[in-house]
Amino acid sequence: MAGAALQAIEDGTLLTLRVAPGASRDALGEFDEWRGALTVRVITPASSGRANRALLRLLERELRLEPGSAELLRGHLSRSKQVRLPLPYDEATNRLAGALC
Repeated sequence: MAGAALQAIEDGTLLTLRVAPGASRDALGEFDEWRGALTVRVITPASSGRANRALLRLLERELRLEPGSAELLRGHLSRSKQVRLPLPYDEATNRLAGALC
C-alpha cells in the first residue's frame, strides 16, 4: 500500500509523507490510506527546520540514498510533506518496501 504514497516525476520519485516530530524514536511508520501518505516519526522537535533535516537524513539512511540527495519540495512548515527521491519509481518502491519490512 505504501506505493500509493509514491508518484513518478520527471527527475525521480515524489514521496508523500505525514511527519510526527518530537517522537520517542526515528522510524518509518505505516501507510495512512486516508491521507495517502507514509507516516514517519523523528526524534528531533520541529524547530528552525531541524525536524526537516532529520527527516531527510532518515530517508537517505533507510532508503540507501547518497547523503544530501533527497530534497524537500513541499511542506517546509507543515507535518504533510513531499520529498523528491533521486530514484526511478520502481526502484523507490522496492527500497521503500524493503525498509518497511
